[in-house]
Amino acid sequence: MDLHIDLMLDTERRSGHQVRLTFIIRIATILAPIIVLALVAWVIFGYASVKSRLKEAQGYLQQKKPQYEATLALRDKVARNVAVLEDLQAVRASRMDWFEQLDAIQKVIHPMVDPARNQGLQVTRLDMSENIQSVDGVPCRIYKLILAVTAQGRRPDEIVSQLVSKLKTAPGFEGITREVTPTVDNSAHPEPGQLAFEIECVYEPRKLEPPAKKPAPAPKKRRK
Repeated sequence: MDLHIDLMLDTERRSGHQVRLTFIIRIATILAPIIVLALVAWVIFGYASVKSRLKEAQGYLQQKKPQYEATLALRDKVARNVAVLEDLQAVRASRMDWFEQLDAIQKVIHPMVDPARNQGLQVTRLDMSENIQSVDGVPCRIYKLILAVTAQGRRPDEIVSQLVSKLKTAPGFEGITREVTPTVDNSAHPEPGQLAFEIECVYEPRKLEPPAKKPAPAPKKRRK
């Protein structure tokens, strides 16, 4: 017969588990406040750091404020100057070169004068005008030229027709005139064998807008 005698006291007995639950609770109660305090300290430190950086940024912005305001003023001035420049370019692009018109009239009329055949043309008045009109919502300059001429010859009406036909195809008029209309000037009192008339030349509208900008040239490739 086998006999076993237990000589350990109850207070000396230990649980078979590696770690007691009470030990874990004790550790947790100790570590939890430490973790919370660490988190609070981290948040406070982060807030202080952000506040310090924000103060530095505000100081930098305050220091650069005069330069910033000067830059804005310069930008506005450049924008105004560009707008004025575009307006000037639009006026220049839409202007009429009256020298070419007068030169064309002279070159057309001069060959039609033939004193030997008692045929001639005499310019008695020349009016040039312009006005601003909206065409398809775009402001345009409309030019008009009125040429008062007295024709002399056997058939002055034919001379008028020839003059109108030549003006329509003259280098200074072709492609830029919308209407070339002759009318008899009843207010004039020409001599026998003469015919007074007016030729009204209405030009194509010229848009008051700056010319289209040319695209920037592509950068040249470097040779290897």
